Amino acid sequence: MLNVRGPFLISTCIILTYGFQSCSLPYNEIGKCVDLKQCPELQRHHLASRISLNTSKDQCDYFKVCCPTTSTHFKNSKRIKKSVRISQNDHVQCGIQYPGNRIFGGTITDLHEFPWMALLIYQTEKGPGLACGGVLISQKYVLTAAHCVTGPSMRKVGKLIAVRLGEHNIETPVDCDDDEIDEDCALPHMDIFIESATPHPNYTAESSSKYNDIALIKLNQAVNYTKDVQPICLGEAAQVSKWNNPGADLVVSGWGQTETRETGSPIKLKAKVPLVRQDICTRSYAKNQIRLGNTQICAGGGRKDSCKGDSGGPLMFEDTSDPNESRWYTVGVISFGAQPCASEGVPAVYTNLVSYLDWIKTTMSL
Repeated sequence: MLNVRGPFLISTCIILTYGFQSCSLPYNEIGKCVDLKQCPELQRHHLASRISLNTSKDQCDYFKVCCPTTSTHFKNSKRIKKSVRISQNDHVQCGIQYPGNRIFGGTITDLHEFPWMALLIYQTEKGPGLACGGVLISQKYVLTAAHCVTGPSMRKVGKLIAVRLGEHNIETPVDCDDDEIDEDCALPHMDIFIESATPHPNYTAESSSKYNDIALIKLNQAVNYTKDVQPICLGEAAQVSKWNNPGADLVVSGWGQTETRETGSPIKLKAKVPLVRQDICTRSYAKNQIRLGNTQICAGGGRKDSCKGDSGGPLMFEDTSDPNESRWYTVGVISFGAQPCASEGVPAVYTNLVSYLDWIKTTMSL
């Protein structure tokens, strides 16, 4: 078994006659596929921690990186704006977003918006592929749904192998906004191999009600927080009164990835979804012999916005009570919804995070 210690740079490769695989770098430059230790340029510029997995058979072989052939690549990368000083303390840093060239209105996220969003990578029959989402909650843990890490759907999709962080557009190696005067580019996303995935012990994959649909993924290395990779805060019981009011607008975000849907959006999306009264939601699902419990909450209800989140992704709340700094909290995990997505009058069902805080903290301390 290979001992994998780090992530690798995404690249698109062609075969050259002199023995190296050529690969494309941002800004239309050509690199070569080599072992990381053979690429002093990457090591010198401290980019090793930002390098991402290959995600198609047309890229560099596994465990190789796309290395610049000259140092001019890093001069051309000046469009990536310098990051502000960022704390590596989970509690200090959680739920904070750093401003970019903001997009107001619409459903497309800003380049640096929701930097805790994660995509899960599976070893499928066709190679590594994306399915399901989650959120970063510490330097080594991602929160997601249990059905994204265990059960019959995972046997169909493949083995969970890694988590992608810092992504905005899955079709571009470097993400930039469209501001021609003051262009802003994010650092390349990073794909981190996982150490383990722990579903809640009381989750039953065969249950249509999906009770206890929550899981923790432990990364095989701690990530460094950047402008584009941040943890989200965990919603606390004391905050429930701030968001648990029928009709209150909560937020979902993602690429529309699920364990069964083959297509989604290449760009990270967002949407407001209203919280739905529990009795109304219960009646909606009782028609299909699905019984909901008090550890589940509902939001949405037929608007197309409800389809913007990822299976396993977060239901979020922005706490603006501090006039100096707002913070984002995850209060739910996307579990399941109507088929087809956004069926009128049927809200989506989320695992209520507050009910599992003790389990989360205990599991992370093991």
